[in-house]
Amino acid sequence: LAANWRRGVATGESDPTAYARRETVGPSFWAMLTTLLGFTSLLLATAKPLRELGIAGAVGALTALVIAYGVFPVFLRAGGTGGTGGTGGTGNRRIVLGGLVVVVLIAGLGFRNLSTDPSLLSYFDPDGPLYEGLEAIDRDGGSSPLNIVIRDPGGMAIGDAETVEKMWTLHESLESDPAVGSLISPALLLNEARRVPMAGFLSNALLLDLLQGPFFGRVGLSYVTADHMEGRFFLRMREGGRVESRQAVIDRVERYVTDAALEPVYVAGQYELQLQLGRLIRSSLAIGLGGLLMLFVGVAAVVSRDGWTTLVMVLCLTSIPIVVLGVMGHLAMPVDIIASPAANVALAMGVDSMIHLVMRVRKLGNGNMADPATWIQARRELWHPIVGAAAIISVGFGIFGLSSFPPTQRFGIAVIVGTLMAASLTLIAVPRGATLRRAKSS
Repeated sequence: LAANWRRGVATGESDPTAYARRETVGPSFWAMLTTLLGFTSLLLATAKPLRELGIAGAVGALTALVIAYGVFPVFLRAGGTGGTGGTGGTGNRRIVLGGLVVVVLIAGLGFRNLSTDPSLLSYFDPDGPLYEGLEAIDRDGGSSPLNIVIRDPGGMAIGDAETVEKMWTLHESLESDPAVGSLISPALLLNEARRVPMAGFLSNALLLDLLQGPFFGRVGLSYVTADHMEGRFFLRMREGGRVESRQAVIDRVERYVTDAALEPVYVAGQYELQLQLGRLIRSSLAIGLGGLLMLFVGVAAVVSRDGWTTLVMVLCLTSIPIVVLGVMGHLAMPVDIIASPAANVALAMGVDSMIHLVMRVRKLGNGNMADPATWIQARRELWHPIVGAAAIISVGFGIFGLSSFPPTQRFGIAVIVGTLMAASLTLIAVPRGATLRRAKSS
């Protein structure tokens, strides 16, 4: 709006504000729609916090359009004389375009290191007291609880001598695993209870009844069911230095159970919950980004009304999440529940500039999307607001860099990377790609 208002003033329009509104309402509507789609795509996520972010962002997108056309023109009418803006470069951009392609390819290699199963420690500042305390707990005996409920596949009770022997085998296997910090099991509980005078003369079944009674503070009820048919192993898992996935660790733990001739009934706890959260993040990324790109294909087709330009736009849009997630992989930045929506947000916000540029080209060229001179003219007119918008967005999300919460910092950095990449693709890759067919045919 501001850029078109300045152009209207420079060209002597009788009402620069009306001119700006007329010139901008079309592309800004589609830009709002894509931003709206970007946030509403998060409603497909299975993680509730992502859906809540999607609702808030959708409300913000609609509010932004109302403010832009209902409030901002009042200030434009009160403004002074505007300039024409920057001129934009018109030189050969092949080298820069090639550089962007290389950046996308290199960033794509970062997918190999992308982690949606981050350590619990990664949520805290390494220099903060919370991290220090949690790391000390983790080092001492593990920081992330995991519960394993077992039973004998033959139907023997937990207090049976053979079952106790099996539980000791399982206890020793778990105790020797480097991912396990400390553990408490029914076998260990029985062994400690026998230290009480005269307890050695009692059967395991009677001792378990006593452990579940008031004399022992009913501690036995936390590790053995009332009918003595199922037992609970309580593990504290280590998070520091973990390089394998939680799924691999849990699979190994379940093998220990079956190797001890026992049956795993339940595996649950914070450790397993974080594994499920990682799965939700991966599925949300796949469904959200995939659905969003498919929706953008339709928007790009309507905006450009040209098959080749639509293809170029979609390829450039696909490059944005590749770069965002790839950079996170290269930098070993965990893709947690807070940072994961960054790719969706960057994609939705980054497409705005492409829509404005493509619609301006279509208007200047009367529908001819293959004329390089038209693209150069449109870029001259719009490079300043495109770069300015990218800078404003980057500064806005850069505020997250001041946060003391690492996931919030990662979210801000990822959106900035995507926004800057989108601006570069809009001003360099889209014009070059859209006119490439002409260069080939000539």
